[in-house]
Parts: sequence; structure tokens; C-alpha cells
Amino acid sequence: MISAETMEDPEMRQKAKKVTDRVTESVLILAQEPSVGLFRLQEHILKSLPELVDLKVSFQEIYEKCNGVIYDVEYTTSPLQGIERSNAVFSNVESLLRQAIDASDQRPADPLLPQADDSPDSPPCSQVHI
Repeated sequence: MISAETMEDPEMRQKAKKVTDRVTESVLILAQEPSVGLFRLQEHILKSLPELVDLKVSFQEIYEKCNGVIYDVEYTTSPLQGIERSNAVFSNVESLLRQAIDASDQRPADPLLPQADDSPDSPPCSQVHI
């Protein structure tokens, strides 16, 4: 135990005060450390937030432009797909025309109908190319 004589010694008092001051300072530093960390976090957020907002706005603009381009491409390809599907219809029409030409070439001439002029400028039906 510490005697009363030791506590009255000025050198011992100074050493005890120095130790208690350092302990108090360490406790204060430890107590304030979370608030310093939160302050640094707040600083970081305030610095980086405007840049992040700008990036979000630019990404949103790019997203809207991409959606517009996608719509345009889909709108453009739709008629092309219709044209592609109509290929079968045109093939069918071509086949029917060929059959009609063949049938008219094989049919005997009707005496009641006026005869076509057999001039060299007008080819017979069988020479028509489709």
C-alpha cells in the first residue's frame, strides 16, 4: 500500500499526475475514435456523392438512348420480316402465272376471238420470262 508519506513527496505526485493525465488522454482518444471514423466517412461521402450522381445520370441517359435504338431496330426489322414472309406468296403467284401461260399456249385458238398480231415485236406467251 501507499503510505501517506509517499503521497506527500512532490516527485511522486508529479509522476502520478503524469500517469493519470496520459491515461485520461488515452481514454479520450479511444472514446472519440468512432466519431473521427464517422467524420472521415462523412467526408468521403460528401466528396464522392456528386460524382456518383453524375455517373448515375449519364448511365440513365445512355440507357434511354439504348432503349430508343432497340425500339428503332425492332420497328425496322418488323417490315423486313414481313417482306421475307411474302416471298412464299410471290413464289406462289409466279407458279400460278407459269401455269396460266402454259395453259394458254396449249389451248386451241378460238375462232370467235380476234387473233393476236404475229408481228416480230410481240413474242408468243411461251417466250415471256418471269
